[in-house]
Amino acid sequence: KSSQVLEARGPLSCNEIYNSIGSPKHLTISKMASLMKMHGIEFDIERIGANYGIIRNDMVIVKDIWAYAAGFLDADGYITITKRGEPRAGFVATGGRGKIHCENLHKSLGCGILQTDLKVHKNSTRSQHRLQFYSEDDLRTLLKGIKPHLQMKKNQANAVLDLLDLRGSKSNLVKSRRDELYRVVKWENWKDVPEEREKLLREWKVQEAEVLAWGQRDNEVIRLVDDAHRIERLI
Repeated sequence: KSSQVLEARGPLSCNEIYNSIGSPKHLTISKMASLMKMHGIEFDIERIGANYGIIRNDMVIVKDIWAYAAGFLDADGYITITKRGEPRAGFVATGGRGKIHCENLHKSLGCGILQTDLKVHKNSTRSQHRLQFYSEDDLRTLLKGIKPHLQMKKNQANAVLDLLDLRGSKSNLVKSRRDELYRVVKWENWKDVPEEREKLLREWKVQEAEVLAWGQRDNEVIRLVDDAHRIERLI
């Protein structure tokens, strides 16, 4: 039943599969996940990022590329802003199946930079594969497409899209906002690690509530205020 659902709908979470096959009372979601892990391969079912999907003839059966990409990125990807204010996003996978996922995704999305068969470290026999997004156009395409489907990295996606909308202006107001967005993304990426979370709050000399407020500010208001300041200077 799970194989039929995945064939028809593409990659899904264990919860979604469970509900789609009628939520059988004799089977809990955790037991179902264990069965998938042990016997899924017999039915071409494999882990695809945070979800399960069908892989046949080295191709992932995908019905919604954006939902597939979002599940992959939530589990095995990243969204970040460097200290220099450069937004980045990407997928990282290992082994032969990881290579298939990255290649399928690169082909389907038609953007990003694909790097395969990279060495994890000098003496490693396991390969690493990456699909990374650096350019503004590629980042917008990726993040706008996957944002409705993201579960864990939606705040990072929103912050990077806000940053892209502010690029080009050099006013102090916009520079300050860019720094806030850099901190918002860093916070979201590390907030679940207690020692790192506390370290960031000490470094920035703020309370958690202030960091959360940075993520909720309206970019449009900042742009309007910035435009008004530039007009005043011209007058």
